[in-house]
Amino acid sequence: FRTIEIIVKSSPYAFATVLGIYLTGIALGSWFINDFLKIRPDTNRPRLYFGLQCAISVYVMLTYVLLVTYPVKKLIALSNTQELHPALTINIFESISAFQNGWFAYFDILLWPTIFMLVPTILMGASFPLISSITHRAGSNSGKTVGTVYFFTITGNVMGGIITGFVLLQYIGTAMTVLALCLIGLTVFSW
Repeated sequence: FRTIEIIVKSSPYAFATVLGIYLTGIALGSWFINDFLKIRPDTNRPRLYFGLQCAISVYVMLTYVLLVTYPVKKLIALSNTQELHPALTINIFESISAFQNGWFAYFDILLWPTIFMLVPTILMGASFPLISSITHRAGSNSGKTVGTVYFFTITGNVMGGIITGFVLLQYIGTAMTVLALCLIGLTVFSW
């Protein structure tokens, strides 16, 4: 969100768009993994789970590398010229250039969160039901198992948010925090 917020200049629509993409990705990932596990019940679930975590780290690192490429820098510069996102005041029918720039200015508020968040949230959405299915044992209490998974997931998210928000972002900045977390994800989950 911090990266997207910088690109779209704290648009009033930024949070709603980010939340919409996030929830869409989580729903798609959950739906996909459910269907996948029905088709392939003999899948090595722990290996798939760790693979999803590595894929999240790789994708996030690639999007940050993508940020420094010339075409993306040009699009970011175009986003930065707009005062409001989406910029619905641009007349896109004046010229070809106005059409290209205007079209992008209409949809940049949706484009940036989609680029940065859709794939990782799909992978995250697939991860939670997968970890629940890994921890569930035949004959065990399903409610207790899911409750335990929820407990550790929420505890990890809260602690991660506190450490990232109050320590890492403050002392090493956004880019280094993202890089450090991606490297940790690649290191831990590639074992």
